[in-house]
Amino acid sequence: MMKKVLPVLILAVVINVSAIAQITFSKDTATLTLEDGVLHSAKILLSNNSGHDIDLRWSLIQSTLNDNVNGTYPNTVSWKMQFCDCVTCIGNDFGVLPQGAQCPDAMPDGTNEEWYLTADPNGQPMTTGMFIIEVQNVTDNMKDTLVYVAEAPNSVKNVSYNANVSSFPNPANNELVVNYALTNVSSPVLNVYSIIGGKVGTYELNPITGTLNLNTSDFENGMYFFTIEEKGQRVFIQKFNVVH
Repeated sequence: MMKKVLPVLILAVVINVSAIAQITFSKDTATLTLEDGVLHSAKILLSNNSGHDIDLRWSLIQSTLNDNVNGTYPNTVSWKMQFCDCVTCIGNDFGVLPQGAQCPDAMPDGTNEEWYLTADPNGQPMTTGMFIIEVQNVTDNMKDTLVYVAEAPNSVKNVSYNANVSSFPNPANNELVVNYALTNVSSPVLNVYSIIGGKVGTYELNPITGTLNLNTSDFENGMYFFTIEEKGQRVFIQKFNVVH
């Protein structure tokens, strides 16, 4: 385990703040591309816009990363990985990545922190995986979910692809409306996955600009993801919740 005190980053960042002042995020999903021998990072900036200091806690919802296969040290069958939260960077030298933590100090009002995941395949097979955490603003009893995605090279979108995608409402009840405008694709599909990675639906996007009304009336309550893919390459990923 390696601990490192991270400086609080004071940055000028434009972030969409919700109607109720609270902690906000630069994005809810961050992606890194796996490259053997290189530690790439997926970063999410947390900002305290609550008007007061807040206490934070986070917990792991799910990990499908190759962070430690045999659970022992020394571990020679996993990617080299590290997750950095409010004050600590924890690697997987001594076991799997952490299950959660309480930030020891309150986050001052008006400050920002960068939480990030790094990964190096370390000569091991590369498959796309996710590290999903729930961040709780303990002071105001609010929480949200952040997703860190480590993508295998053959699943990363080609730089020539372009996806302009929006969806609403979130959370969805009986329907999720997905508006999309794609370029340089010929046969895109939208796939829906549950939080544990099981595919629950596939929809062809034809034409490549339009609206998909996704029926969620039979979905169980919880968090889901939808991806847009072109010939096996991921062009877009977004999470959404279903609440009946």
